[in-house]
Amino acid sequence: MPPFVRREGNDQPLAKSVSVARRRLGLANLLVEVLERSSIQKLDEYSKNSDRRIFDEQIERIEEIAEQINLDDGQPMSNWFATSFAEYMRLRKRLDDELDDWRNGRPHGIYLDTFSRIVDTTLFHGETANTPYIQVDGHLYIYGGYEAARVPYLAICVVAKPSPGEKPRVIRAYAHPCLSRTNWALVDSALEKETLDQIIACKQYLNAFGIEIGILKPLSDMGPRHVSERPVCIPDFVISANGPNVLASTVVVETMGYQTASYRNRKREMKKWFHQVGAVRDKITPVIKHDRNGESQPEAMARIDSEFWMTLRNTLSSVRGPRPTLHIEPD
Repeated sequence: MPPFVRREGNDQPLAKSVSVARRRLGLANLLVEVLERSSIQKLDEYSKNSDRRIFDEQIERIEEIAEQINLDDGQPMSNWFATSFAEYMRLRKRLDDELDDWRNGRPHGIYLDTFSRIVDTTLFHGETANTPYIQVDGHLYIYGGYEAARVPYLAICVVAKPSPGEKPRVIRAYAHPCLSRTNWALVDSALEKETLDQIIACKQYLNAFGIEIGILKPLSDMGPRHVSERPVCIPDFVISANGPNVLASTVVVETMGYQTASYRNRKREMKKWFHQVGAVRDKITPVIKHDRNGESQPEAMARIDSEFWMTLRNTLSSVRGPRPTLHIEPD
């Protein structure tokens, strides 16, 4: 992996700036690698619960993957890694004491944490409190732009000395909405979290009939490998089913988040590739839309959610019966 902080070109003052990330850059790719290899994007019925034990297990898996990634020759990321504000402060101190350059670049570390607010280039941990905070003294990329409805954001930050005589701090960062402060799985919107509520409810229902349901929020291409001339295929959710009375072993779920013609046309064009995700022989993979159609009235949204749940259940399995009451713990 090329160093995030090279020897050359880092002595000039960094211009603070923020931009909307439309494609993945180096930091985003590193974040995706860490989350996918640690199976954070594999969700279950407990994924939206605020459970410290589950969160600690996630951090352990992330730290194990960090041991396998090098920031530079002989410099495993785990040696220069922080997942809390307290660890970040200790990381800064250790980098300050690292006086010699590494083989390919300046000493640097990675700070991974959730934030509840973003103002310009400042990341705030609290929803209202102004401390603690992280000032990005360089460029901050935000996936899709900042929206309060999509908090919290998981940010991956490069920590280093901007120039040899300065103190280490965050010099670059990438932020992406995540499920919660205790579950760092990346999601793209608040509506995707509501789609997940319905998927979890369907999983709980089918579990009672002995059907195992897997939920994946993919971050990488899942299209057919034998086709080179095609767009990148990353569905919103991929549901797998195993057990008695299963009708479809794989189902793709798409959250329809916008009403614009360009957005919906793009989703429509991708459908033929979604049909091939996990397809076996000549059977295509069903694609189900969770589409609120711009509705904002609670009654209409509840009806659409119920119809989506029913369609998902009927596509996955032949079992029938009344739907249980949906119970999801608040974030």
